[in-house]
Amino acid sequence: MALPPLAEVSDLAAWVGREIPDTDPRAGAVLSHASTRVRTYARQTWVDDANVLATVPDAVRDVVVRVAARAYRNPEDLDSITLDDGTKRWGSTRGLVLTDEDREDLAEFRAVAPPAGIGVVSTTRGDGDYLDTIYVPTGPPPAGYPFPWYDADDPMVL
Repeated sequence: MALPPLAEVSDLAAWVGREIPDTDPRAGAVLSHASTRVRTYARQTWVDDANVLATVPDAVRDVVVRVAARAYRNPEDLDSITLDDGTKRWGSTRGLVLTDEDREDLAEFRAVAPPAGIGVVSTTRGDGDYLDTIYVPTGPPPAGYPFPWYDADDPMVL
């Protein structure tokens, strides 16, 4: 199920300075794609369990409108036009992009990414010695970790 856009068509219309009907499919698509880009970057959806839009911070809504307006005004991503030879140049972007300013505005709303890859899980219960275990140094500093030398009555000794 598609998530609702993070901004309204009326917000986009106010930003670009023209009348856009609420049912305009192009405006809806641009806002939907801009919202997806912002959600992906921020790692948040701003919807509840019923897929209803929750309170969206103003800064997030502003970024969505700015990104959508750039795509709405320039759908072909035209970068420049040269009149003498009739040259046109299209941008090298993938469509809707977040600028450095957009990322800066979203920084405080960006969720922490879950750790990736293999991690280390500690299996000790503190820094103290276990029973009467003695740790033997493995060499002059800087050396490796000390080697445990277990006492005879230590349960670790088999």
